Amino acid sequence: MDIVSSSSPVGNASSSPAPSSATGRLKKVTADLWLLSGRLQEAIGCYTECLATFKSHSDAVWHASACEGLATANLLEAWETRNPEDGHIPLLASPVLSGAHDLMIQAQSLYEKSMCPPESLFPQGAESGESVIARLYTLCALRTARLLLYAWSAGGLGAASLHSLVDGRMPRSYPPMDYAHRRRVFLKLTTMSKISRSLITRTAARAHGPWLASLPPHMQLDVLVELANMQRIIGLERREMFYDRELYSAGITALSASMEHPQSSERGNRNRSISVSSQHSLESVGTMDGEIILNGGARTYAETASNPITASAAGFVAAKRADHDEGTTAVIGLVDRTLNIVGIDLAVASDAPGSSVYSSYGWPELQVESIRDAVTAAEALSGW
Repeated sequence: MDIVSSSSPVGNASSSPAPSSATGRLKKVTADLWLLSGRLQEAIGCYTECLATFKSHSDAVWHASACEGLATANLLEAWETRNPEDGHIPLLASPVLSGAHDLMIQAQSLYEKSMCPPESLFPQGAESGESVIARLYTLCALRTARLLLYAWSAGGLGAASLHSLVDGRMPRSYPPMDYAHRRRVFLKLTTMSKISRSLITRTAARAHGPWLASLPPHMQLDVLVELANMQRIIGLERREMFYDRELYSAGITALSASMEHPQSSERGNRNRSISVSSQHSLESVGTMDGEIILNGGARTYAETASNPITASAAGFVAAKRADHDEGTTAVIGLVDRTLNIVGIDLAVASDAPGSSVYSSYGWPELQVESIRDAVTAAEALSGW
């Protein structure tokens, strides 16, 4: 399940758990197996039993993971018994949707206050205990935001939103036919679902905090991409610009590192590159590689396999990869998107010398700061 899948915590979060806590962990693992096998009633029963055990022994990480698993099981059970003829139920009126939301919020709070597992549990060179907790917390925040996003875009909990939650795609009804009148559409969806856009963006913003710095660089990029996509889907372009600026700064840093250490980047089995759509319309919503995207400046990560190393009698010979400018083009596209949001059109200046590139809206200080960032990005990418 894409939206709220149960994520098992790191092995033994404490060096020596109490016997009853260990029993709760065994029940939690059993519940995960029931969930994976489709036995939802058994999974819900095991999750409910182990929650009480974790709460009494303050086993925060496993408690949070069990909350995510129970939310997943409840949503899957609602999906199996869904009726296409039922209408859309608002957040507060739906025990399934509100219950899953409460469980996910509880899981976030538990991850946030949990202690990092000792470094002795991780082999040398692996991720640290802090990065593990940061990953669990950040992914939980993003899952909660997607839960609200899918329910909001479908007008509440119903067959369409449940299908979106399981499938991991936006509902087919979004965007609606009258998407040109966006403010009216957003107000209608908020009224139907009782989920405000500000609630979605506040929930997603919890993934963008001090924990983000503890994540690996490639995962930081993934989080920023998803945050920017969410803001664009719900029509909050100024908030999207905030993540876009941070995203292309991180992209430049990643490109610089790959240019300085090309051999180390070749050792990986898979390379990640940012790709930017060249279309400029908001007429449809699609998905690519499991990420939510919008046609028109949408960002996603395309994973390309690196060239294999071929063996010869004299040793190992690595084929030289062909140069490409996908990452540079993506960063430039993000810069252009950011400037357009604040009302700066550089194409006007190139077409008509001497004309003003500023529009009648936008904050002058923010426009100047955005131009400075664009110049810095252009200078950094000039040699590529």
